[in-house]
Amino acid sequence: MIRSFPHMINLILTLNVFILFCYFVCFGSFLNVLAHRFFHSNISFNCIKLGFCAITWTLCKQSYCPSCKNNIAWFDLVPIVSWIILRGSCRSCKQSISPIYPLVELITGLSFAAMMMLIEPQFWVGYILFFSALIVTIHTDFQTMFIMRHFTLGIIPIGLIFSTLHLLPITLYESILGIFVGYGILWSVNALYKLINNTDGIGQGDKELLATIGCFVGPLSCWLSLLIASFLGSCIGIIMLCQKKSTTTRIPFGPFLSLGALIATLFQPQLYYLFFLL
Repeated sequence: MIRSFPHMINLILTLNVFILFCYFVCFGSFLNVLAHRFFHSNISFNCIKLGFCAITWTLCKQSYCPSCKNNIAWFDLVPIVSWIILRGSCRSCKQSISPIYPLVELITGLSFAAMMMLIEPQFWVGYILFFSALIVTIHTDFQTMFIMRHFTLGIIPIGLIFSTLHLLPITLYESILGIFVGYGILWSVNALYKLINNTDGIGQGDKELLATIGCFVGPLSCWLSLLIASFLGSCIGIIMLCQKKSTTTRIPFGPFLSLGALIATLFQPQLYYLFFLL
């Protein structure tokens, strides 16, 4: 009986993690809808409208297929599972549904569940807002090659306030420095690229996104996020270029910056140890 007690504890912890994962996968479905509807709305760059209009519209309006405009039944809205059962297509018109939807749900479930286990509770609110903005950016940049400022520049004041109130594990000075470091790195790289090729190599949205990342994680983790993003983007880019055999393929960098920030935030101590060890 005594020997079985640790196994019961492990079982309960595993069950709790699984419940958290399922809950946050559902939240990822909400972020998918928020990203799609907010991008296709006429909501201007206004924080009040961002907070109330878009979220209210997302919650109240029934989900529908973007192709045939038919409403989607509740049993076809189960995160990840419905996409697999329907083989990535609409039940009504058979048009394909982008794999970005289940991917975003999976990323949300994994990252938010990991946050609950790895990050101290006093920082949860700040990181929930930060992670949500990153995940919305993953969706919109993959789908449209566009990063909405509502979820980058629009949340920088939140990062500054939260760092001041010690609701983020960085100081206000580190938050401000992270903004300048994040924007400055990509601005410098783009300036050099433009000098050589007479065209921009990095979009304005990517610079603003890295500045936002720096605001929430500070300058060192901002650099680490960029390093991870560059590695992931290079790997995917090489694969895509080999498949299409073209050097003109455009690849959005925002999703890789967002993924890099998620990884750097969640596993910061381990990554620092790894880099110092190397």
